[in-house]
Amino acid sequence: MASMLGFLQLAGAVALLLFGLGLVRDGMVEAFGLRMKLILGAGTRTGLRAFASGLVATLGLQSSTATALLTASFVQREMIATRRAQIVLLGANVGTAVTAVIVSADITAVAPVLVLLGYGLRRRGTTVTSGVGTALIGVGLMLVSLMLLDQATAPLRASPQMAAFLPMLDQAWPVALAFAAGIALLCSSSLAAVLLIGSLVLPADLTVVMVLGANLGGAMAPVLAGATLDIAARRVLLGT
Repeated sequence: MASMLGFLQLAGAVALLLFGLGLVRDGMVEAFGLRMKLILGAGTRTGLRAFASGLVATLGLQSSTATALLTASFVQREMIATRRAQIVLLGANVGTAVTAVIVSADITAVAPVLVLLGYGLRRRGTTVTSGVGTALIGVGLMLVSLMLLDQATAPLRASPQMAAFLPMLDQAWPVALAFAAGIALLCSSSLAAVLLIGSLVLPADLTVVMVLGANLGGAMAPVLAGATLDIAARRVLLGT
């Protein structure tokens, strides 16, 4: 019974994290959706601008998958050159990493303030303020979910089974890589997988392997989602 309760708490925390990510994405699209599309569509005249456009778009959308699919659709319509598109996706990956660093910082105390501020902005009624408010509520819920993840994984980290399992996983890096990739693919978010991995106490080298696996799984999501695009667009997605 205790193990089932712990699993449900962990699953609920992950679900709240994904819900928060979705709110941030929906809020930013509501407030700045057209502007972000313009950034991606017209902000690729130089390599540096292409990198910056991918970074900014991912920070706003909170999804490198969404940025990758948008970029691939622009390639299909010949709005972005393939070479520039690859640089955009590099910026998107950096944007995901920056988001993980920011969200995983010890700032959970501000979560209620963000939710309250977001609720107030949503009641103002304008499209931009409502979208920003939704995004702030999403960030607040993400911070709460990280606190819940830490609480849910505490018994797991202290269990003798985990103490016996981790050395085995540390000696089987391909399995750890595939496991982390599966989590990211299941969540359709490398960010969620990285934050989940970060909530566990793992050896440094094993953490690196699992983060790489999470990035691999996150890269598979846009490839699968873009299977119906033309060859040039699919080639861009393979570059993620």
